[in-house]
Amino acid sequence: MDTCEIKIEKMPEQIQNPIENILSRKSVRKYSDQPVEPEKLELLLKDAMAAPSGKDTRPWEFVVVDNRIILDAMAEALPYAKMLK
Repeated sequence: MDTCEIKIEKMPEQIQNPIENILSRKSVRKYSDQPVEPEKLELLLKDAMAAPSGKDTRPWEFVVVDNRIILDAMAEALPYAKMLK
């Protein structure tokens, strides 16, 4: 089914908002030099830790890197991390 065919208004309200968010998402290719506030980082990490995983194993680990020298080194060393520059 094409995502344009989904009839969001016929769904319960608690389902509508997440689906609207998914369908209206966009990719961002420009970043500012402004650091993310610690409160926002903590909220994002808590949300990520609450995400479901197979058999509820939660196999992930999260690392927050905010040191510019380390971010630049990662951008140079990792093929898919060029956005860190």
